[in-house]
Amino acid sequence: MPQRSALAWSLLTALSLVSVRAGATPHPLFTAPYLSFPVGAMPLSVAVADVNGDAIPDAAVANSDTTVSVLLGRGDGTFAPQTVLPVSSRPSAVAFADLDADGRPDLVVARGDSVHSSVSVRRGNGDGSFGPASEFATGKYPTDIAVGDLNGDGRTDVVVPNGTYKGDNTVSVLLGNGDGTFAPHVDFAAGSQPQAVAIGDLNFDSKRDLIVADATSNSVSVLDVAARKEIVKIPVGKVPKRIICTD
Repeated sequence: MPQRSALAWSLLTALSLVSVRAGATPHPLFTAPYLSFPVGAMPLSVAVADVNGDAIPDAAVANSDTTVSVLLGRGDGTFAPQTVLPVSSRPSAVAFADLDADGRPDLVVARGDSVHSSVSVRRGNGDGSFGPASEFATGKYPTDIAVGDLNGDGRTDVVVPNGTYKGDNTVSVLLGNGDGTFAPHVDFAAGSQPQAVAIGDLNFDSKRDLIVADATSNSVSVLDVAARKEIVKIPVGKVPKRIICTD
């Protein structure tokens, strides 16, 4: 089977399985009462990592009130009160990654407004706190964030889709320098209003591909980073908002 057809078939199969499961009869997964922990206003995104080296998962939450909340885990399913970090404009997504190879998770935030859009990086101190923010420009109005090694150099790279109704319908790739900084962003054309992005090797060529959910195109675009081109576009349901790639 040609590589393009095989890739399309694999992705369509995965998406079909998700649709079948989504339509199944719901069953409760948790019977205990839920616990609630205060964060900022209208939280939009969450990431989990051990940021203070105690082997207990911690969380970061991007909030619509131009803040990020960091909650240190206690190891019993609860969190200590939030530490609030300011963001220069409304954040849309948050992630953790070790950007400078010091073994400490760093905080990566996608944010944008009508004047500036960027990835904001705070390097982790290893004790649950983070250093000052450094900004790296992206396309307009980034909506999501994914981290991984896109070019096989052992350094963590960052990808953001730029896809609100005011965005420029692109995906920005920022290649990491290995010290917590990035090369200038390179933009790839995407579908209409790309909302979410994931990283994965979908055609087994040992190279990472980008999988992008295009909200108003009602499609998923698969992009070849090395060749800087779209491999395939696959129709999906209406207004896809999130995407995950796993085996």
